[in-house]
Amino acid sequence: MKIVFFGTEKFSQNVLAKLLDQGLIPDLVVTKPDSKSGRGNKLYIPPVKELALKHNIKVLQPQKVSEIIPNIETLDNPIGVLVAYGKIIPESVLNVFKKGIINLHPSYLPKYRGPSPVESAILNEDESIGLSIMKLEAKMDAGPIYSQKSLDISSLSKEEIYQEIAKIGANEFIRLLPKIYTNEIKPEDQDESQATFCKLFKKEDCFIDAQANAVNKILAHIKAMQGFPKTHVSIKGHDVIILEAHKKGTENINKKELIIPCLDGDLVIDKLITKNGKITTGEAFKNGYLK
Repeated sequence: MKIVFFGTEKFSQNVLAKLLDQGLIPDLVVTKPDSKSGRGNKLYIPPVKELALKHNIKVLQPQKVSEIIPNIETLDNPIGVLVAYGKIIPESVLNVFKKGIINLHPSYLPKYRGPSPVESAILNEDESIGLSIMKLEAKMDAGPIYSQKSLDISSLSKEEIYQEIAKIGANEFIRLLPKIYTNEIKPEDQDESQATFCKLFKKEDCFIDAQANAVNKILAHIKAMQGFPKTHVSIKGHDVIILEAHKKGTENINKKELIIPCLDGDLVIDKLITKNGKITTGEAFKNGYLK
């Protein structure tokens, strides 16, 4: 069974690592090109590329996905595995994979089609999230489904959610890929009438008005926006990024705490980033900036 793995980020790398551990070694890895970003214009190498090269797997980084077609045509009837690649797969590439490209989507499809299902589920304060193993089609996240699993996310951080989805998803690939390749199992169509969609979050989505939102909604925003684009609030004219916070209880007042009044209660900020990029505690910020 010839496998082509499409993926880019740490989430993709975690899935690929599990496949390699179980002997499902791709013949080819396709990932996004290296890029320069951030302060100092540092070179960013996709985590999937780093892992593939360590295992002497050939890596392609096309600017246009269709550029890989000649490479795919040299393989004997390959099957594709896609996990957070970050580029749309054109129909011309889909057609080369007679066994299909099998995608891990982190939602219980047809709910949360689109680029940010995990973040959207957190923002909506869902207690659980799904994951779907599906056959990729030209229409976004609309392909038929081979398998679905659910995960309780109420006590997990965003990073932990992605780690668990990667673990469960990789196990499903290991279980299902041989059966999909030999046509032992068939996917089931999605119910289009139940489809919902999520958007790509951008930098401007980082801001939230504390006084106009409930405490739990702000906590959900902090959790969902971990990593990017983060959660920005204004505290007496100071723009800060909240890293950690909790809901103020009914215990005795602690005058050292940094408290923000919200729509239905108070939010205690435990850790934040100041405008100059310094990570500090809420108490230290209060002593240094709000006296």
